[in-house]
Amino acid sequence: MAAGDPEAEAATVFRGLEGYGETAEIHRHRLIGKDQPVVVTIVDTPEDLERLIPEVQAMIDTCMIAASDVEYIRIEKPPAHSAPPG
Repeated sequence: MAAGDPEAEAATVFRGLEGYGETAEIHRHRLIGKDQPVVVTIVDTPEDLERLIPEVQAMIDTCMIAASDVEYIRIEKPPAHSAPPG
């Protein structure tokens, strides 16, 4: 699995306006700079996430990774053009 891999279950990136990390210093969004507050949420299997960690390490200097088991519910509406059951 690679970042942006179409086989990944789900991924969302949130860019923060302000936040703080391990140094307890305030990090602010700037047009130029690499110390931007960002949260990336990925839902996938533990094995695929383990394979992604080396890619994350190659892209950034420092980060925190929180991993947890989740239960999710998928809701999927039928296409609008389908006829109702009858």
